[in-house]
Parts: sequence; structure tokens; C-alpha cells
Amino acid sequence: MNKQCIIKNVISEKASLANKNNCYCFMVNENANKIDVQKAIEGRFTVKVKKINMSLYLTKAKKKYIQNSINNTKVHGYKKAYVYLDKNSDINFDNLL
Repeated sequence: MNKQCIIKNVISEKASLANKNNCYCFMVNENANKIDVQKAIEGRFTVKVKKINMSLYLTKAKKKYIQNSINNTKVHGYKKAYVYLDKNSDINFDNLL
């Protein structure tokens, strides 16, 4: 599960402000826990993880109006992990492509 744990890195205003504190934000699998995320980050980027904060975003219901009927659909939720690294560690995303 470690390989499929990390879905993508999150680039937002809040995540870019957190980068100054050596914190990186990743979208992870909904079933992943802190230990899985830590093993995946340390294995993939060869860095030392200090701590991890997780936040869960729940599913939302959306209404679609099609002709004369209302169709209810769900937008799947996701989980974000804020990964704090040691002072000597740094992640370079340029060479991942």
C-alpha cells in the first residue's frame, strides 16, 4: 500500500505558505494512516519525517438539473497529509518527472 498511498502533491496558497516551515502537503489515499504516509514519503524522497498532520474532507452531495428532474450525485472526499520534515531534509519536485 505504500506505493499507492501518495496520490499527488497539493499546490495551493496554504500549502505554499507551509513550505516556509519545511512542511509539504500531499493528497493521500482515504484508507492511509500516518505510518503508511511516513513510510511512503521516506522511501520515495529519501528524507526524514518529523511529524504528520492528517485532515479528512468528506463527500459532498451535488444536484444536477436535467430537463425536468433533479439528479443527486456524490463528489468523493479525499484526505490530505501535512508532512513536516527535519531541518536538514528537503524535497525537490523538479526531478520527479
